[in-house]
Order: sequence, then structure tokens, then C-alpha cells
Amino acid sequence: MNVDRDWLTQQTDILSERVTALLQCSHADLSEHPELLLKAFAELSNALEELRVAQEVLQQRNQELLDVQTALDTERQRYRELFEFAPDGYIITDVSGRIQEVNQAASQLFKMPKAYMLGKPLTVFMPEAERRALWIELDRLPRTGRLQEWSTQLQPRDGAAFDAALTVTTIVNSAGKIVGLRWIMRDISQRLQLEETRLRATLAEATNQALNAEIDQRKQLEQNLRQQAVALNQANTLKDEFLAIVSHELRAPLNAILGWSQMLRSRQMDTERVDRALESIERNAKAQATVVSDLLDISRIIQGKLQLSIRSINLITVIRSAIDSVQLAANAKQIELQTVFDRSEVLVSGDVDRLQQIVWNLLSNAIKFTPAHGRIELRLTQTDSHVQMIIKDSGQGIQPDFLPYVFDRFRQAERATTRHHGGLGLALAIVRQLAEMHGGTVAATSPGEGQGATFTVELPRLEIDRSSIKDSIEAAPDLSNVSILVVDDEADTRELMQALLGEAGAIVQTAASVDEAWEMLQQGQPDVLISDIAMPNRDGYDLIRQVRAFNQTLPAIALTAYARDEDRERLLAAGFQVHLSKPVEEAALLTAVMSQLASA
Repeated sequence: MNVDRDWLTQQTDILSERVTALLQCSHADLSEHPELLLKAFAELSNALEELRVAQEVLQQRNQELLDVQTALDTERQRYRELFEFAPDGYIITDVSGRIQEVNQAASQLFKMPKAYMLGKPLTVFMPEAERRALWIELDRLPRTGRLQEWSTQLQPRDGAAFDAALTVTTIVNSAGKIVGLRWIMRDISQRLQLEETRLRATLAEATNQALNAEIDQRKQLEQNLRQQAVALNQANTLKDEFLAIVSHELRAPLNAILGWSQMLRSRQMDTERVDRALESIERNAKAQATVVSDLLDISRIIQGKLQLSIRSINLITVIRSAIDSVQLAANAKQIELQTVFDRSEVLVSGDVDRLQQIVWNLLSNAIKFTPAHGRIELRLTQTDSHVQMIIKDSGQGIQPDFLPYVFDRFRQAERATTRHHGGLGLALAIVRQLAEMHGGTVAATSPGEGQGATFTVELPRLEIDRSSIKDSIEAAPDLSNVSILVVDDEADTRELMQALLGEAGAIVQTAASVDEAWEMLQQGQPDVLISDIAMPNRDGYDLIRQVRAFNQTLPAIALTAYARDEDRERLLAAGFQVHLSKPVEEAALLTAVMSQLASA
């Protein structure tokens, strides 16, 4: 626009100068200078042409100005329509908040005519409690330039206040100064109600899930209680059956003993009948002694009072002695008893009588459940670190559902009143406990009922000089230079363990907690770890898990007051190799340590 105006001014000045020159020529003597007339006409013609061009340019510029004005009017109308008919409320105020413009949506939100709202402060349409907070937000506008979706409440002239979201932007002039505020307001009552509904639905869902979880937990608890009730009933049944079996196993021999004793006292009997009577009395007395012995043994084992006399033993000698004890019973049923030894000498460390008891119990069990003309094989093999004794029979076998319980105390596959075989059901439980006290294991397998059974005992192998083997002289355990870490929260127990193990020559360290024990293990690894289970803060299970995470082979013995079968199984599954129950005898403790050293 300025360029066009300057150009027109310049062209007008040029034409004015030319017209002035023509006027001067008109006053001259044209007769004397005829060429001036021709020059004047040419100048006039040029001036007229340039004036015409300037007029056309001016008309073109005027038309462009009219087009721009029309476009501006159109945009202004469009803006007005957008402002007026926008779905959200629009209000324009000055910097103090006085309303200058209001659209139709804002008028409807406040339920009053636009004319009534003009000139009034916007804050009059807000509850008193909301005004101060709004102005605090507006004070930050010069720095931020925008207040986005600020939640507040607006108060119509008639009606209750409603929840609204305000967006405020600044209006600046060409100098960058804030001259007004542009307000966009939206009724969010329904949105908040919807959000509240969704929140309530979410809370209801969460509550339902919590209730369902609680219901499931209670159902699980009820199931556990039912299972415990079933287990208690089974335990009571086992107890009743065991008492009935004990009563039968004690009374049946007594019946024969008392009957024959009375006959010997009251009647005259020939020599043959006297011999038969004495033989019956002796046989039944031995049966009673076996029952009592088994009861005492299992009682000692449960209380941790079973004593072991440790010595270096040739296991083949022990096996042959046990076979001699059961040979008559095998011959009576015409059972073939075969032994397979891969060498003449297999050395272990243990108690001669208790190892013989293991072999005797397993052979007696095999003979009891093997029918006449059956076969029993005892095979002895050894590896670099262990000795395996395998006893396989051709007897009635073990049912698959009973196999996991075959070593449990007081558990028998037959019921008390319908069983075909005698006994208390303690022999195999005693075998397992004795094997573990010697640092070994015992396992049973069977293809099924009627297909025989196989029992495998594994014991640590002992490597010593033959000249030190003396089957008749007890060798005191020697733990010289063996480092042992004892972990127990009871000071008396730690002192006792230190004394017992120290007298055998061991180098004993003690720890009162799992954390203290772990610090010692970090400084150096002992040869054997002996740990209590029930301790404050962290128990023996925590310790063995931590130990096994970095050392799978460290010999570990659990010394605890927990003496149940399930406690022993859990401890062995956790990573301990031996389970000793408190109170523990010195011999049992030393045997367990030496067996672990031998297996290591």
C-alpha cells in the first residue's frame, strides 16, 4: 500500500513538471520557434498516456483493497460465527476480568442474557471459595501464557453451581503487552459423574475380587482343615491299629507261654512234649523280646537317645552274621538265599550291632513276604565313595499307592484284623533311621503287587589301613584337625557341642544366629556344618538355602528338636544330609560327623 502511494505521487509530480513546461512554451513566440509546438504536443501526448496507465494501476490497487476488505469481513464474520455458536462457552475479558464479549454457549451455561453479563467481573459467577484459587492461577499467566483445563465451579444466576473446566489464554497487542484474557469453559459435571461411576465400578470390581479371593482363601482353608481332619483321623486310625497290633503281638506269645507253663506245672508230660513246650515257650519269648526291642529302639530313635558304638567294620562280616541269624527261617520256607559280593572286604564306619540289625530287618522282611520256594538275593557293590547293599526278593511286592509310606512308622499295608503277617510295622522305619544315622540312605522299589521288591541301602565307604581294623575292639572317633561350625541360638547347646566335638579333636566354631554363621562361612569353609532349625529372625532352612546356593557339597547336619518323619523329610529335601533329633547322644553325633567326612 505505501509503495503504490509513493509511486502515484512520483508520477503526479512528473506530470506536473511537464504541464508547467508546456505552459511556459505557450507564452513563447511560436512563429520564431515552430519546433517548440511540436515538442509540446509530443510531451502532452506522453503525459496523457502515462496518466492513463497510472489511472489503471490505481484502479487495480483499489480493486485489490476491496478484495482484501471483503476477505477480512468474511473472516471476521466466520470468527464471529465460530465464537458465537461454539459448543463450549467463550468469554473475553480485560486483564482485570471484566467481561467484554460472551458467546451463546456461555450465556446458556450461566442461564442469563449476554447483555446482562457484559461489564461484570467474571468472578461474580463463581462461588466465593473458588475465587482466590483462580486468581492465584491467573497470576502465573504472564509467565506461562496459558491455564489449561483448570477444574473449578461456576455459579449460574439461578440454579446450583456446576463443575467446570477453564482454559485461559492471554490476548496481546502488537507491542506484546497483555490487553485481555480469552476464556474457554466447559461443563464437566457429566464427565466427573461418569468418572465417579467408573471409579465406583472399579472399586466394586476390586472389592468383588478381594471378596472372591477371600472366599477362595477360606475354601482353601476349609479344604486344608478337612485334609487335616482326614490326616488326624488317619493318625487316630493308625494309632488304634498300632495299639491293636501291639496288643496282639504281646498277647499271642503270652498265650502260648502261659498255656505251656501251666501245663508243665500241672501235668505229667513225656520228654517229647516237654521239649515241644520249652521250644514253644522259647520261640514266643524271643518273639516278645523282638517286639519290645523294636518298641524301645523306635522310642530311642524318636528321642535321639539311640547309642552307637563306632568302629571300622568289614560289612561282609556283618552281612554273613545276619544271614546266619535268618537262615533257619529261610530254610523253613525253602527259600533260596543267595549272596553276590564283588570282593572279600568292604569297609565302613559304624556300629556292628546296628548295621547287623539293618541287614537282619531287611532279610527278615524279605523272608516274611516271600512265599515258599521263593528266592532272595543280596548283592554288595561299591563305588569310589559309597557302598551299596541291594536285597531283592521274589515275594508279594508292594502296591504302588503304599510304596511312598513303606518306611513310615506304624504303617502297614494290611489292616490289623485281616493281615496275614505279624510284626509291628517298625522294622523298615528302624532301618531307615539307622541307615541315616550312619550317613546313608535306604530306598524301596517294586514293579507292583506279586512281582517282588528291592531294597537298596547306601552307606559311605571307609578307606583305612587294614592293620587298623579290629572287629572286636571299639575305636574312638578321631576328629583331629576337622573344622566344624555349630549354629544354635542356645548358649548351653553351643557350649555342649564345643565340648563334645572338641574332646574328639575337632576345631569347633560356634555361631548364635544365621547371620553370624554366614559371616563365618564367608571367611572360610568348615569341613562340617551342624545347625539348629528353630532360631529367631532366620531359621536353619534359611541358612541351608543360602549355603546350597554357592556350595552343593558341604556336609550339613540338622540338629533339632523337630523329630517327626515330615520334619526329617523336609530337612533332607532342603539340603541337609543328616537329621539328628535333640537330645542327641555323643556317639550318634560323632558317628554322623564321621559318616559325613567319609562320604565327602
